[in-house]
Amino acid sequence: MTTPVSPADRTRYCLTDTQLRDLWHLGQAVEHHLGAPQDLEFAFERNHLWLLQARPITIPLQGTSGSPGIATGPARPVHTPADFPRVHPGDILICRYTDPAWTPLFRVIAGIITETGGRLSHAAIVAREHHIPAILGVPHALTIPEGTPLTLNTTTGTITPHPRPTPP
Repeated sequence: MTTPVSPADRTRYCLTDTQLRDLWHLGQAVEHHLGAPQDLEFAFERNHLWLLQARPITIPLQGTSGSPGIATGPARPVHTPADFPRVHPGDILICRYTDPAWTPLFRVIAGIITETGGRLSHAAIVAREHHIPAILGVPHALTIPEGTPLTLNTTTGTITPHPRPTPP
């Protein structure tokens, strides 16, 4: 069954400025608490904002393909060489950029995502030499939580996070 919407209601905003500001603050608080941007489900009841659900963003991220292939593995954000011992075989390495000091990691990772760079960057060149899928120039990639299962598809340049199973 459908219900007609009055012409006046068709052109007005469904949230007030105050509700939008409250929703923005809630989104910021949830992102800070969970450590990464989230998809939020919410409701207003008598001007009270209720958080119904928060979950990791499920839309794919996109960047530039630097080395062909598809790879699946857990996200491993790395900021400096001090983080190298946390990298395990089959991980998807996520970093701002790479330089020659990072080259040994390419022997164990399944794929790489960088926040900067393109097809001629160090990460792309070394990934091609090691036949490792690489997607480059993905803003905010380092916000992907550690261990998140990812699939890189360099044909489309997309990174798809997979939800973790919820414990029973």
